[in-house]
Amino acid sequence: MYHVDDFIAFIKELIQFFDELTQVEKTKLQAAINNDIPSLEDCMKKEQVELLKFRGLEKRRQTILSSLGWENKTFSEILETAEATYKEDLSATYIKLNSAVKLYRDTFDSAKNVIELNLHTIDKTLAQLKHQNGDGNGSIYTPDRQFTPPGATGFTNRKI
Repeated sequence: MYHVDDFIAFIKELIQFFDELTQVEKTKLQAAINNDIPSLEDCMKKEQVELLKFRGLEKRRQTILSSLGWENKTFSEILETAEATYKEDLSATYIKLNSAVKLYRDTFDSAKNVIELNLHTIDKTLAQLKHQNGDGNGSIYTPDRQFTPPGATGFTNRKI
């Protein structure tokens, strides 16, 4: 059987989780800005681990809320129905959680935007290479998968 103190402790753990996830997103953002692909891949692996951890946290949250009779209630509704002795702690914890989630979302959105911008730049560069290469199929690679730099001339790619 869980108690309100357990719920407050859980929310604090959730805040810590979002703080850690935000750090991963900040690292991912910096890697995206610096075009550091290996670091970006490491961040994505860390994100996958964190998402698995989040699933476990979500199951625990549901268990705690069910035990307290608060299933299907929003945090605001919990604050309204909580005992007066816990309202202050719950309210302060709720504010911290909202702040942590907002910072995570903002950082995630920034990283996503930089990555999308980089992908757009790559697409644009590939389109320019396709045009410069004059290749109708858009490939800058030979049939044997060798890279052909734009404007490269060789015996097999000269127009006669």
